[in-house]
Amino acid sequence: MEEDKLFQALAHKTRRIILRSLAEEGPQTYTSLLRKTGLTTGTLNHHLEKMRGLITSNRGLYELTEDGWKAYRSMLVIEEESISATRVESPLDLVLRPFAGFRSLAELKPSFIALSLLIGLSAILSTIRYFGIPSLIGNVLSPLIFSLAGAKVGYNAEDYVRFLVSFPATLLPLLVSSLVVAQPESVAGLLGVPPYLISSAVPKVCLVWFFYLLMTSARHSLRLNPSESFVVAAVGIFAGRVVLDSVGGVSLVLG
Repeated sequence: MEEDKLFQALAHKTRRIILRSLAEEGPQTYTSLLRKTGLTTGTLNHHLEKMRGLITSNRGLYELTEDGWKAYRSMLVIEEESISATRVESPLDLVLRPFAGFRSLAELKPSFIALSLLIGLSAILSTIRYFGIPSLIGNVLSPLIFSLAGAKVGYNAEDYVRFLVSFPATLLPLLVSSLVVAQPESVAGLLGVPPYLISSAVPKVCLVWFFYLLMTSARHSLRLNPSESFVVAAVGIFAGRVVLDSVGGVSLVLG
């Protein structure tokens, strides 16, 4: 991709809006782009002409070319670096502000890596203690392996080191769920609710939480767009569960 073409595409706010819209929402008609940009046909045509090579029209639908996807990912990197320069960072962002925390973790910052590994180790030890070593297959190894496979096969992602460093932090919901499910009476007593409600509701809530963290991890560490990271997380969690259900004998702490 020519650098001039890239800079030209990213230089104007309207072209960045078009680029983001096509990347995150998929192919769109000319009318849809008109509505989202609020431009006249002449102005929109001008911007589309400036983006030649980054977008293509197929049967009335505009979509990104391979160079267009590269431009979109470059735009995300520039935005992330701009945000990083102005925000105050803390490893606790992994817990309190996951989107920002996983972005910093993907930059391989030592304090974030340390907390990620601590979370992962705690989750693994807690799962082994209360559910046994075989439970690691369904709760840790399966999501990890199937997420990597989905990213590789679906999107040819290659930056596995960042994902492997980021993945342990996604196990925080597993840690919470394993501790709560192992002793529902104690937690129920503190909250004043029936133990069965804790045993049934907490794993489901933690599964949704885990899905979000896995999706966020994939987005930042593998440089995927929102729809791609959603698919990777879905494959990582649910494809693995289908396989494990057919095998049987593995305790799933989440869900």
